[in-house]
Amino acid sequence: MKHTLLFRCLLSALILAQAIAVNSQCNQNYDWAVWTGFTGMEATGTISTPNGPISVSMTTNYTFDSTPGIFNYGVFSGFNDPPPNGTVPRTTWAAGPGGETTMCFSETVTNPVLLISSLGNGGTPVTLQFSLPYQVVFDGGGMTWVNSTTVIGQEGYCILVFPGDFDCVTIYSSTPEYYTNITWGINPPLFEVDIEGDTVACVSTTLTASGGLTYSWNGGQNPNSPSNTFTQTGLYGLTVTDAAGCTVVTSVNVTIYPEEEETLQAAICQGESYYFDNQYLDQPGFYEAYLQTYHGCDSIVGLILDVWPVDWEDLTVTICEGEFYPFDNDILEQSGFYVAELQNIFGCDSTVTLELIVLPVSTEAIDVQICEGEVLDFHGQTLTVSGIYTADLQNGFGCDSTVILSLEVLPAITTPTSVSICSGESYLFHGDTLTQPGTYQADLQTVFGCDSTIILSLNILQASTSKMDIAVCQGESFIFFGDTLTTPGIYTSLLTNQAGCDSTITLDLKVNSTPTTNIQAQICAGQIYPFQGMNLNAPGIFTADLQTSQGCDSTVQLTLDVVAVIKASISDAICQGSTYSFNGVTLSSPGMYADTLLSNGGCDSIVTLTLSVMPNPTSQVQGEICDGKSYVFQGDILTAAGQYTEILPSWTGCDSTITLQLTVHPNTSKSIQAQICSGQSYAFNGQSLITPGAYVANLQTSHGCDSTVNLTLNVATVLETALDASICTGESYVFGADQLTVPGIYIDSLSSSGGCDSLVTLNLAVYQVQTEITSIAICQGEQLVFEGDTLTTDGQYSALFQTIHGCDSTHILNLAVHPAYDQIDLVSACDFYTWPATGQTYTQSTTFTFPAQSIYGCDSTRQLILTIHSSWKDVDSVTTNAPNYLWPVDKTIYSQSGTYFANTTTAAGCDSIHILYLTLIHTGIYVPTAFSPNEDGINDRFTIYGGVDLSLIEVMTFYDRWGNKLATYSDLPPGDPRYGWDGKSRDLPMDPAVYVFTASVLMTDGTHQFLKGEVTVVK
Repeated sequence: MKHTLLFRCLLSALILAQAIAVNSQCNQNYDWAVWTGFTGMEATGTISTPNGPISVSMTTNYTFDSTPGIFNYGVFSGFNDPPPNGTVPRTTWAAGPGGETTMCFSETVTNPVLLISSLGNGGTPVTLQFSLPYQVVFDGGGMTWVNSTTVIGQEGYCILVFPGDFDCVTIYSSTPEYYTNITWGINPPLFEVDIEGDTVACVSTTLTASGGLTYSWNGGQNPNSPSNTFTQTGLYGLTVTDAAGCTVVTSVNVTIYPEEEETLQAAICQGESYYFDNQYLDQPGFYEAYLQTYHGCDSIVGLILDVWPVDWEDLTVTICEGEFYPFDNDILEQSGFYVAELQNIFGCDSTVTLELIVLPVSTEAIDVQICEGEVLDFHGQTLTVSGIYTADLQNGFGCDSTVILSLEVLPAITTPTSVSICSGESYLFHGDTLTQPGTYQADLQTVFGCDSTIILSLNILQASTSKMDIAVCQGESFIFFGDTLTTPGIYTSLLTNQAGCDSTITLDLKVNSTPTTNIQAQICAGQIYPFQGMNLNAPGIFTADLQTSQGCDSTVQLTLDVVAVIKASISDAICQGSTYSFNGVTLSSPGMYADTLLSNGGCDSIVTLTLSVMPNPTSQVQGEICDGKSYVFQGDILTAAGQYTEILPSWTGCDSTITLQLTVHPNTSKSIQAQICSGQSYAFNGQSLITPGAYVANLQTSHGCDSTVNLTLNVATVLETALDASICTGESYVFGADQLTVPGIYIDSLSSSGGCDSLVTLNLAVYQVQTEITSIAICQGEQLVFEGDTLTTDGQYSALFQTIHGCDSTHILNLAVHPAYDQIDLVSACDFYTWPATGQTYTQSTTFTFPAQSIYGCDSTRQLILTIHSSWKDVDSVTTNAPNYLWPVDKTIYSQSGTYFANTTTAAGCDSIHILYLTLIHTGIYVPTAFSPNEDGINDRFTIYGGVDLSLIEVMTFYDRWGNKLATYSDLPPGDPRYGWDGKSRDLPMDPAVYVFTASVLMTDGTHQFLKGEVTVVK
């Protein structure tokens, strides 16, 4: 069930209290769909209207089904005309990011209506985006109205209307959920509203509405007037109210094309020309052309033309050994002279001569030792810690000179010692006889010449006191130094402590009552639970009479629950050709799969997977260049005709293949022979020629490539006339007695009026019917006007027009409508992460969403789900009397005391460093001042270390600060971390604090030494 019954009732009551009632006096009615067919990714139904039935269809890119009624139907009782509570679609928005749900009608309808029931829940909000703007006619609670096309539901209920005349409405979803009920209908207007005026215009347009009393537009310059002026393209909503107070909501699409002004920048090299507005330009300057846009609006195109020179350059470059210098597509590492024919910064010819000089580098290694507390200045670095350091300097040539320093910091040893004596006794400390309590210090030196300090804390023990906490069961007794005690209370006894000083022991005796213990347990359905000799398989409360760990009577009460089978659903998607691992099974086909697992409680858990397979999209691109030019395709510079392919990631994460078909058009050259009679002239490329000779005209082909026409003109008594004519494919040209249809040069002999022979030469051009192809992309929800038609969907559209030569031609438009999308970046990083989408750096795990644009400029949402893993540092502090120590971290054997490092990575791939502080004791006695009994395998027990002259720890006893004995050990091997105090007393761990110890040790020469001191327990 989606919710518990109690939650349904409470939520229904709350939403009903918040519902917004509509104006019932206007008798606003709604025609709702009756759903009859569900086929996985499509559902069909019928809407009955006064003008006849209208078919409806709902299609998705994921699988959905239906429910026999609308969930929590009572919420909509506050709406004046709710739909019948029958079978409706049940969508889970299961496609996740990229989910699409499209509703289409069999004919254009006015004001389609959408009912949404139980969108999202309190813990999982669901966001929907619509292809059309909406208005709210019923708010049942749980909804957030983000903008005119976006809503967020957290257990949300509502009815929305999409004002205007439409065939289809699309819902874009990004968050899967358990399910949402939806159904569709039509809101027929109560009265007719007319809107007059041009919806497609240049600069601005004025629309006038009629049919009501008051008018409210959601935009424009006069939003509260029936006549409103618009200067921007968009879908504008209009709310009209009549004299009875009833309202009609509609909308109109307005397309405004601006008067365009464009300034072009172009550059040519000295000696070249640039074709602009039927002119060949070879001088720098500013030029203007007055045109019309594709939509018939004014357009002024300005050209800033630069003419760049060609040049020469000599370079001398020095690099250091190991570096390289890129030069003319070569990587140079050797000294020498090199010459390259390149282009200068303007793209014009440039000859560069390079002299390359390679200079040497150097490296030096040094070892240094200092004592702890000293400071070493190493080329500006202040060093106090052992390690390997480098300094990058420059040698006499200005190249890198690396100095590697191996620094060892010898420790200054400070040994704290705590000794207690009774009042009236004395203590010999390095030649001084001490009788007063206090802290004393002896300054020595280690074998390495570093400071070694022994600090003595001398305590004068007076009569000591200690306290005992004892608990017995009711009816029992406790013997305290000969006294038999049965009642709780405070008792005192005077003794002598181990130091021979007076000791007072105070007993706090408590009498415990018999406790009762409650146990919560659960088993899976069909299992049994053993409890005090009983095998239980049903839920209930059971009781057993036992004893406590102190031996007192104890009653145990068991509350047993029986857990049912758990079911769960998963939705996921893979790319075509990829596989999906589902509990050990490799899947590659879309469908639903199920597997039985164990839940956290150990019970059966059935997991159902809905797997989608996303396609690998492909696209085709046409490219054209002239011979000798280049074409940039995905970063590659192409000069040869052919087919090129590039594979990129699509917005779904799957491979997207782009194929370029590149055509290289040739540069043409044509020669013309012409002859005129003496005294006549010949028209050629804007010139009137009267003198025989050779003439050249530099033109461009229909593809914009160079076209050279060479004219050889002769002047003779015979009059030669050259004619240029053109026809379109399928037409004919009358020349003399012939009708010509094929392009070429034709000659006819005539007689001039002056008696000079006349030869007429005809250069006939036959122009092909052209097909112009334009590719334009818009965002979903936008419109494009093409030859008077308003286009909103993908497809190919065509229109007829005439070329500059007057031939019929076809304009083909390839229109792509790009959707908005939601992109989620799942990122794991170490310590910090800088998100390229915003440039912001994060140091903690977070989820952040911000509006963005797709690669096509369409509105989108981009979300970052970031997990930050920390770098890791661990320290091992080891003291041993062994001659060598094997460090398990790096498997290395160390024979000298010191600090050692091992660099590794964590399970998340982050840097980690492991540090070893090693103390090897060859002679003498070493007593640690602290240990950490946290069972991590490192420094878990306190013991005494020594060199070869320490034989045995005879006895070692530990006390709290009140003198209570905590633990005693005897005959321990020295320096063995497996033996010693584990920080417990009577198997109970002690709190972090300072504790006192005494010990007697046996040396190899047979002598005994008595030790006293303090040790700190840390966790």
